[in-house]
Amino acid sequence: MASQLSDKISVEGFDSHFFVPKHSSAGAWAWLLQRITGALLLVILALHLLAVNLGFFTDPAAVEAQVRTGDYLYSGPASYYAVWSRIHSPWFIIDITLLIIAVYHGMNGLKMVLYDVVTTESKRKLVSWILTLISLLMIGVGLWASFAVLSASKPPIL
Repeated sequence: MASQLSDKISVEGFDSHFFVPKHSSAGAWAWLLQRITGALLLVILALHLLAVNLGFFTDPAAVEAQVRTGDYLYSGPASYYAVWSRIHSPWFIIDITLLIIAVYHGMNGLKMVLYDVVTTESKRKLVSWILTLISLLMIGVGLWASFAVLSASKPPIL
């Protein structure tokens, strides 16, 4: 029965098991991962925007300090206090995941565009290596900044 069902679920060019490309070339996997990361970006970016803009990480005492002193270090979605609070919560995993998926999705998309322009295999390898190094650098800087805030002490409330 299960084999009959899997025979009925077929899309041209794909195996019936979780839509894995039959020909597992690098291009087929890059295409599939581009679609998966695009869908994940929609979900994770929505979670990130909700968390930041709805003030999940705004401490009422910090808002009071901002109103009293006019110092924007303590209030607003991009304030140091809000970023510090978000990084010291389980949402930190969502931010790191967003960073990695966004960099992969963006660089893979750029690689696909550049592959339309660059036709020789040696130049495509060079493009791929350069984009990989830029991706690792971007992820490294993002992780470094995140862990720098993670190791920082809590900002004082005035």
